[in-house]
Amino acid sequence: MKKNISTLLFVSIFSLISCSKDDDGTVQQETLGNAKKVILNTYSEQGNITTTTLYEFSYNENNLLSAMKISNVDGVKNRTINYNADKKVSQITQTFNNVTKILTVAYNGENATVSISGQNEPYGLTYNTTNGTYNYSNGTDSGTLTYGENQNLIGISSNNISVFSKNIVPSIKGIYANQDKLFAFISSFLSNGDFLFFDRNAASTLFFNNENYSITNESEKGSLTYYAMINTNTQVKIADVIIIY
Repeated sequence: MKKNISTLLFVSIFSLISCSKDDDGTVQQETLGNAKKVILNTYSEQGNITTTTLYEFSYNENNLLSAMKISNVDGVKNRTINYNADKKVSQITQTFNNVTKILTVAYNGENATVSISGQNEPYGLTYNTTNGTYNYSNGTDSGTLTYGENQNLIGISSNNISVFSKNIVPSIKGIYANQDKLFAFISSFLSNGDFLFFDRNAASTLFFNNENYSITNESEKGSLTYYAMINTNTQVKIADVIIIY
């Protein structure tokens, strides 16, 4: 996982909620539609676009992600996502360049086992009822997942070394707002973990690979339409995102 985490794309996609007040002053959240497409650009230190990736999303009747199409210069990845009766992901199937990769998840209460085709050892996820964390291990790699407000994944350690942390904005809903809290981590096993930064709420800062990043965004009519990730040390923008609803 540490190697997997170290190759993550710096991506985070969020949708934004707007608020209105009733006559009694109570703040009401307005539910937005689901994101249909996302255009991700990554940048070099000189400010030039290095990659452009198009994400296309489909949803089931429960507003859970049912399919993803990811297109860039390397080709097209297609994912189908299935769920169990508890609306937790049970299987993700990805096809890319005529190769199929299947990720299967089995649950035992709050605990889970993630099996990945082509890998001998599954990942076990054990829930800690005392502090709400998960310990993960596949026999050779182990670590801890830390969750914050609204069940957002806010920290990952691998072999006792912190490799990822973030601060969130609870008022801004993310593209995984309707997903189970483990979905972001489980999805990170596919495509070098580029979905790790998709979560239940937006992030305001990120720490990764000994670097700190700030997140800026613009919105229109309650929907996030533009997002940028900036290295706080160099002030270089490394990625931006356009969201289409």
